[in-house]
Amino acid sequence: MGSVLIKNNTRGIIHVRVTAAAEQGHQGFFDIQPGQTEAWGRKNWEVAFALRDDNSQTETFVVAPDKAYTVG
Repeated sequence: MGSVLIKNNTRGIIHVRVTAAAEQGHQGFFDIQPGQTEAWGRKNWEVAFALRDDNSQTETFVVAPDKAYTVG
């Protein structure tokens, strides 16, 4: 199983959820502090949702295992 890494490159907290279709894994939202990175164990391509506190915008993107993504 790989890991999807998401880094918060904004000035505010981001709230991130990564789906877990057809596999086990927590699907709730997690808060990521500015400058921090969180990892989700996933073995398939999934969808990530991010709500940014700095500008109240949302971002949705496809993520793959063993890849890193930056919000902001």
